[in-house]
Amino acid sequence: MHMILKNYVPHLLIALLVILVCWPSLSGDFIFDDNSLIKNNPYVTSLHSLSSYLAQEDGIVDKADKAHLHTGFYRPLLNFSYFIDYKIWGMKAFGFRLTNIFLHLICCLLIFQLLICLKIDRLAALFGTIFFAIHPTDTESVSMIVCRNNLLVTIFSILSLIFYIESRRDRWLLLFISALFFCFALLSKEVAVMMIPIFFLYNKSIGADNRGLSKEIVSYLPFLFLMTFYLILRSQVIGAFTSPIASEAFLIRLYLIPYVIASNFLLVFFPFGLHSFYEQYPEFYFGYKIIISYIFFLLLIIAMWKLRKIPLLIFSITAFLIAMFPVLNLIPTASPLIKTMRWLYFPLAFLTIAVAYLLQTVIAIEKKRFIALSAIAIIFVYWGIYAYVLNDTLWKNQRSFLNIEVLHFKNVLFTATLAEALHDEKKYDEAENLYVIALGAFPNKAETYINYSALLIDTGRAEDAKKYLTKAKSLLMTSFERCEWFNNMGLTCLHQKQIQCAQENLNQAVKYCPDNPVFKKNLQIVEQPYY
Repeated sequence: MHMILKNYVPHLLIALLVILVCWPSLSGDFIFDDNSLIKNNPYVTSLHSLSSYLAQEDGIVDKADKAHLHTGFYRPLLNFSYFIDYKIWGMKAFGFRLTNIFLHLICCLLIFQLLICLKIDRLAALFGTIFFAIHPTDTESVSMIVCRNNLLVTIFSILSLIFYIESRRDRWLLLFISALFFCFALLSKEVAVMMIPIFFLYNKSIGADNRGLSKEIVSYLPFLFLMTFYLILRSQVIGAFTSPIASEAFLIRLYLIPYVIASNFLLVFFPFGLHSFYEQYPEFYFGYKIIISYIFFLLLIIAMWKLRKIPLLIFSITAFLIAMFPVLNLIPTASPLIKTMRWLYFPLAFLTIAVAYLLQTVIAIEKKRFIALSAIAIIFVYWGIYAYVLNDTLWKNQRSFLNIEVLHFKNVLFTATLAEALHDEKKYDEAENLYVIALGAFPNKAETYINYSALLIDTGRAEDAKKYLTKAKSLLMTSFERCEWFNNMGLTCLHQKQIQCAQENLNQAVKYCPDNPVFKKNLQIVEQPYY
């Protein structure tokens, strides 16, 4: 029994640290996309056929939106995981958040097992896993329920890699188990396609054993078949192999690769000022940040050349860069951002291998062991406290998040949402100022015009409200936003005593959203004999 406990001490310590750091998240609520993608998603609240899950574009929950809206994301396994949560916990944020923490713990334990599989000693493997487990950038993927795709794709990808490594001993059954987990990873998030070049990288670095080209090619076939099938299925659902949403010009994206890589490395090794980044490509392509990033990129290449005789380091750093490839936007993606914390979760799992190897090397130097362990302890304490604070403030509830992002970090992405919250609190002047900022930053976002028009109606400015609704009319809207547009236009007409106009628009709102009680009530008011 003593030996069994001793063998599982690292696992218990990892579990304890994950629970301590993530504990504040459990008292959090549904925030932002949690509401539309989970609370109001019929694929979560009731079980559908397998084909319907496979035919759903992630983020499109209303059938009326499928014909004209695209997110560019295809992750059918997500909604099924939410459905299981709903059946266990009901619609309680606690249960969904607890599942995310549990998945993060599984991911950490699998990374520990991968490090052992790669011949890292247990102490260094433990420290490497702790590096990943409590890293502050992980908090977004763990505490934001809808970021679960990062947890699932990393779990299934690590499992796929472990079984792939074991299958190299001519154990072909394990190869097909690896392919099965690869399939699950693909259905969790698109970045799983990067596992095929990572397998190739493993074969050419760590796993080089002269087993023959034909066997190596055969080992890729199940993955290539699954990837081809996945891409065809994805293209049928979202209407494109990649993303149907436009992005920056290719040459600009290519030129700024060092900047994107340097920005993400900075988040990994110097995590401070973390929040929900809304950082796009810089306007000045020859600024000092670009020059510094090119210097860093050059130093990284030189370092990898110097370390080329250490296969584990080369594999880890290169796998990290491969896993980051979707973030580089060389292939158009549905997001124009160049960095977010959640995007680092998957690549960081591979960089952990290099961290564990370096820690193993440093700890092995007896004269410097105490200093090394002390430095590691200080860094881990800082990261653990920082991650705890982020889980307790930034990711806990929507209002806390909005205050931090908009008022502290000046994040324009969420100004309209904070404006809506202030509007509900009848703080009209503050709300209006933020709506103006949001419209200046995102002039093609119909929802902001619609919500701003509601404030103008409430403050007795129906004519101004109509002007903004007219601007929004030709913009792309979801089906519910279209209903809101008709409702607000109807109320605008009502305030201007244009009864026929009010009745026509409110009728349209009720027609397209028949279950909405607010729209029905407004129509009943217009239909009263007084009007």
